[in-house]
Amino acid sequence: MRFLVTMNMASKSNNLVHQVICDHPVESIEAFLQELRNEDFVICDLYYRANPNNVTLWTLKGPIILNTSLIGKVMEFIED
Repeated sequence: MRFLVTMNMASKSNNLVHQVICDHPVESIEAFLQELRNEDFVICDLYYRANPNNVTLWTLKGPIILNTSLIGKVMEFIED
């Protein structure tokens, strides 16, 4: 599933929060919650916008390790 993860840390552009679009091999957000509860770190596939002016095109950047203690909130990523 694809998720929007809001991290409690600054972004590289010095914004106070850092949001990550990522895929994780789970069937539901509840299953992702269980992994976040049980693990200090999770590996996800990170995506970036292919073109900053077009939010519908995403480029896979590869795996990223997320520190679960720095995650503020998670929601299923549903593109409009």
